[in-house]
Amino acid sequence: MQANMLMTRMCLVAIALAATACAPVGRSENVADPYEANNRAAFATSQKIDEVFSFATRGGGDTIPVPVAQVVSNVANNLDTPSDAVNDVLQGDIDSAMRNSLRFAINSTIGVLGLLDPATSFGLERRANDFGKTLYVWGADPGSYLFVPVLGPMTERELIGKAIDSALNPLGFVLPTRERWWGRGIKVADYAADRLRYSDSINALLYDSADPYIAVQSAYLQNRQFELTGAQYVEEDLNLYEDLYE
Repeated sequence: MQANMLMTRMCLVAIALAATACAPVGRSENVADPYEANNRAAFATSQKIDEVFSFATRGGGDTIPVPVAQVVSNVANNLDTPSDAVNDVLQGDIDSAMRNSLRFAINSTIGVLGLLDPATSFGLERRANDFGKTLYVWGADPGSYLFVPVLGPMTERELIGKAIDSALNPLGFVLPTRERWWGRGIKVADYAADRLRYSDSINALLYDSADPYIAVQSAYLQNRQFELTGAQYVEEDLNLYEDLYE
């Protein structure tokens, strides 16, 4: 099931594209794909793993109780909130750092260790953040496009960011080893639940696209651009589809 995390992560970004449709066009980063052969090989392997996992869910629909999926998502998000706050501080966003810290305190106490999300009802929605965005704010270039087993699509900058995020989360310093493994298991369960919940959209992207690799790459880069800047990604600058018509 852990191997399925990469397919879920890379495909769920496509679902978020609706949020970028009306966004203004902003600065696009130049992301090349010099490792395309290796990336495609990793992608093909991931597709095969996903086919095995999703065979029983092909055809879509909610196959798990919504309340169960919501609880798993709540706990997974709560575990990441301290890391959000650290990156807020590193980016100089003290307001978001304070809001995320207060959100974590409320959900970890009143929300029973994150099982519930009372903070949102108090107007403290999660402001997700990561070290990849911190590097962007600091002026780091995105580097090349990568498809990494288990982690899915990203740029070289995001890969570095993920490695640092795993060390930055304060919970890593205070939780015992067994609890840290429980936390990883919850995140895996969250990815699996999303794979089942959004099976229609994910299956369409993975199995109905003319070139699923390019479709996933485009979806990821567009969504990441929106996460970083609030602006729509400009594909023309990247010639993502150039190889298809040569």
